[in-house]
Amino acid sequence: GRVQAPDADGNFLFPQGSRGFQQSASFAVTDRTLTLFDQGVGHSIPWAFRGPLEVHPHAGDGFNAYYSRLSESINFYDGNDPKLGKTIHASESLDVVSHEAGHAILDGMKPGLLGWFGGVECEAFHESFGDVAAMLTALQDDRVIDRVIEQTSGDLRQDNVVAGLAEELSRGINDTVFDGQKPANWTIRNANNPLRYSNPSGLPDRPEDENQLGKEPHNFSRLFTGAVWDVMAGLVDRYRAEGQSPREALLNMRDVMLPLFARTVELGPNRMKKYKQMADAMVSADERYFGSANRALITQVFAARGIRPAQAASQEVPALKIDARDPDAWLATHRLAVGIPAQAPLKSEATWKNEQGETFVRYGYTEDVAIGPTASTELQGTLTLGFAADGSLFHRLWEPIDDEARDLAIEAIGYHMRSDEIRGAAPRTRADAVKSDGHPYAGYILQERGRNKIVRLPSTPGF
Repeated sequence: GRVQAPDADGNFLFPQGSRGFQQSASFAVTDRTLTLFDQGVGHSIPWAFRGPLEVHPHAGDGFNAYYSRLSESINFYDGNDPKLGKTIHASESLDVVSHEAGHAILDGMKPGLLGWFGGVECEAFHESFGDVAAMLTALQDDRVIDRVIEQTSGDLRQDNVVAGLAEELSRGINDTVFDGQKPANWTIRNANNPLRYSNPSGLPDRPEDENQLGKEPHNFSRLFTGAVWDVMAGLVDRYRAEGQSPREALLNMRDVMLPLFARTVELGPNRMKKYKQMADAMVSADERYFGSANRALITQVFAARGIRPAQAASQEVPALKIDARDPDAWLATHRLAVGIPAQAPLKSEATWKNEQGETFVRYGYTEDVAIGPTASTELQGTLTLGFAADGSLFHRLWEPIDDEARDLAIEAIGYHMRSDEIRGAAPRTRADAVKSDGHPYAGYILQERGRNKIVRLPSTPGF
């Protein structure tokens, strides 16, 4: 619809419930979330597309929202709740907007996570990142801090407004989808949960018992979000034991958790297979940026959740220094020292530098993988290197296209082909795929030299 103009003073202040309010609120929350994560990693995070990111506050009808790289947008729906006698606008919810902005931010940081065939844990982490982004954004508001203290007295294991996500949207879903059968305080996801790891392949999609884990990515995401919440609660406990007030403890936890979580993702995988990889990255981020001050808490939390053993091997990197002026020439000279096989045709994709003077370089390469006699898909491998301000290598992450990656792609595409999510149902071109965003397509099909190339749709399947 028409973009609302500012008032005479240049402010975008509109009555709650108006289209102007929904436009300005969704834009402001998106901007706040991006600014927080820029601060968390100490540099500007790029989009995974040319940009800018478009914010669509009225993208459709229903109780949902989604991010799409193809249409370079985050999109929010409007759902009618006859029991409340009102329309619930997802664009008015900080939790929902920040969650979808989180998808776009994570896609910019780790563009390899969307569009590859890493399985449930990869997709679920994308959802978890969005929920953690929403919680960290909410904690920037003094009124939210006051409310959490009122509800918990500083014990984050008590029910509270930050851990329970998207209350109003959840109410609409409860009233319309579940016919009011959920408890009055039910939320679609809650970070304050008791879930423990189980291999998703053996789980049902969405168990009726919400204290059980399901393999549907939104459902499975609650496990990693719960682990992050445990770290947050543990930090508050420590600060209170040191004599801080509940408010001081909450504020200090927030200011540690934001850079810790953002740096975790920066050091984490581009082609994620298991939650353990991101848990390992949190240990590494804490070691590098916090002097391992939180190592005991982090390892205890992820061990208790069954995600990562308390004792795990640390990363070792060779003693090298980079000439960042030509990362491709540098890699050609130091390929063997970094442990990269000659047959991987790596080219630099992105280089960025943070406020601490560290330089990161991400290299990538592609491989066409046959999916049966008439179809194929394209997989990407990556190498990410991190160099300290003096040029010395401190981070190395090599994610090749190996047999496991090929098998995951063949299995995933084979399933979708059999279920008609791709065969006959998916768009045939990229342009058609853009028009079809928000629908449960697994990808789109391009015709190349008489073969079908299956391309994964780089978007998220709703809130």
